[in-house]
Amino acid sequence: FPTRRSSDLLSGIVSRAKELDVQIIAFLGLHTSDFYQVVFRRNAAQENYDYQCNVVYSYTALCHLDALIVSSGTIGLFLDGKSMEEFLSYYGEIPMVLVEESGRFSNCSTIICDNYQGEYELTRHLIEVHGCRNLVTLAGPEINTDAVQRVRGFADALRDYGLPFDESRIEHGDYSEAVDQ
Repeated sequence: FPTRRSSDLLSGIVSRAKELDVQIIAFLGLHTSDFYQVVFRRNAAQENYDYQCNVVYSYTALCHLDALIVSSGTIGLFLDGKSMEEFLSYYGEIPMVLVEESGRFSNCSTIICDNYQGEYELTRHLIEVHGCRNLVTLAGPEINTDAVQRVRGFADALRDYGLPFDESRIEHGDYSEAVDQ
């Protein structure tokens, strides 16, 4: 089902789980040191906030969960592939689905929307239907999978229509309402 926000995704999961008589325990994502380092330009080695995630997610060991659905956009917005693999390894053999992420992770399936095609089609529409020629995009964090795929779709559409593309056409944000770029 299409989602606009992580809360929409969670609502859909809860609704379907209720139909199936499955109990859901939701942990709201907290930011890791990677978040603070990227957003606030802080040195993660000096200020480690990972204990927030460890305390909340340590609860999983007490719950004897059958499976986990992890929203990458909520917990891992600023985690690169290696950091995400390390984060997921914390849960051992619990079967997991990582939502809003792609790639191969051990003991984990992934689900992600087609960011590339969506951004490509959006850019194509602005060019063909609205005659736009001087486009920029507000992308997410530079290492975020969604952002990387969307920037690639944007760049390819501009190139396919013979329009200029360079780094000045990209601004990076953090997908929050607080972005002021």
